[in-house]
Amino acid sequence: MTIKRRESWGTAGDVPHDIVWCDTDHEIGAAVVAGVRPVGVAAGDLARTLGVAGRGARGVEVGLDLIEVEFVRAGRTQTTWAVAHCVARSSNWLGGWWRGPIVAVMNAQFVEHYDVAPRGHPNDGRMESISVDPSMSVRQRLTALRRLPRGEHVPHPAIRSNSVTETSGSTRSVLVVDGRRIGSVDSWRARIHPDRATVWVATTP
Repeated sequence: MTIKRRESWGTAGDVPHDIVWCDTDHEIGAAVVAGVRPVGVAAGDLARTLGVAGRGARGVEVGLDLIEVEFVRAGRTQTTWAVAHCVARSSNWLGGWWRGPIVAVMNAQFVEHYDVAPRGHPNDGRMESISVDPSMSVRQRLTALRRLPRGEHVPHPAIRSNSVTETSGSTRSVLVVDGRRIGSVDSWRARIHPDRATVWVATTP
């Protein structure tokens, strides 16, 4: 069941002895999509969002939304899944992070050490979409980037943030899903799947 305001989240207990601990967001996603159970969140952006790090004997089993990412490349439609985030940006030769549009679709709060989506929660049935318009200058992007590690966001008309269940991009871009570079795609679509999996997070060593 997706989390609701003022409700407790998850079920506490002893961590199963056969748990598969994962140290990256990509590993977590691959495990849950493959049907592996039980899965433990030990590190990565999802772990940081949940405020945990490491493995333990006691923990909490929590529900987890997944992001279905469908993309088209060379006329072929493919699908992958994300537990933390999906980022679409311009290719390096067109400016990469510094020029052109950027869209970050967030199930987690963080992308590495950047606090991108302070409102992000991995089991609220929605995802945060943060977009940067191509008109935003390099200097303005650098200012915003410097403040992101502290969770301080620069109010700017070129930055939009929305809570959504589905979003898409129709221009050619470089796609990165849970930190893994997919590469250049012609278009993409992201859709949230509430309560698609459960994972364990440790509460004691």
